[in-house]
Amino acid sequence: YLSYLSLLLLRLVFIATAIISFLHQSGALRRYAIKFAEEEISKNMNCALVTLSDVQVDLLRGKVVVHDFIVHNKERDEWEWDSPCLVRVGRIEASLNFASVIQLPHIGRILNHSFFDIYTVLVEDVQIFVEKRKNVFNFHLMDASLDIPDHGP
Repeated sequence: YLSYLSLLLLRLVFIATAIISFLHQSGALRRYAIKFAEEEISKNMNCALVTLSDVQVDLLRGKVVVHDFIVHNKERDEWEWDSPCLVRVGRIEASLNFASVIQLPHIGRILNHSFFDIYTVLVEDVQIFVEKRKNVFNFHLMDASLDIPDHGP
């Protein structure tokens, strides 16, 4: 006989599994993962808009494939950049050790790795658009530590 607590736990696990399965099948988990990746990369690019069209992750093989990675020009209208984006990469494929790369909030790295284990990175179909206005290049806006003058007429 199963006790009441174990039966309740079994039901909770079943409901959680059903919800996660539904979110996976509907594509909500993938969209959330892509949005999360865009926001985290954007933080490292001084809050410039970053978009990804697709991300595939294989946890068992330690492989990540990113399609259509775009870093948009920061303050495009204000600086009157001609190009809408700074960088467009068609495909990025990386093989790595996930335990060394993932950092959990308030905990740090999993398994206490002190360095990143990234074995290979393949980058294909790269376009970089460098522009200059008033002695400021568009990629300078990605660095928050630089003292960039206001763009005025």
